[in-house]
Amino acid sequence: TPASAFLVGLSVCIASGMSNIVSNVATANILLPSLACVAVSLDAHPWQLLIPTGLSCSFAFLFPIGTPPNAIAYSTGYFTMSQMASTGAILTVVMFVLLAMDVAFLIPSLLPMEGAPDWAKEACDV
Repeated sequence: TPASAFLVGLSVCIASGMSNIVSNVATANILLPSLACVAVSLDAHPWQLLIPTGLSCSFAFLFPIGTPPNAIAYSTGYFTMSQMASTGAILTVVMFVLLAMDVAFLIPSLLPMEGAPDWAKEACDV
């Protein structure tokens, strides 16, 4: 595919890492507009980068700062930061595997992915 597996993997890792220290919404707002135009410049459908990256913005399992539910759970005092981080790391790896399966099999069968559409070319001035 035009949007190489390396580029998808890189954007997913960056989004996941950022969402652990910055709000998920802020991470998506920072990354997704730029990645849409990167995909269009590669003559790929923007969804090839946007869907996996957007989903990975929700992989904030490591620290309490990642999402409000993490902070609420940590504030109960039932577990330590290291317990949260180790469990979160396992969840993150599991989610990467599930996302890779989605990107490889499910998403291409449900959505059109051939070439950059005209609306995306216009939005990115390509």
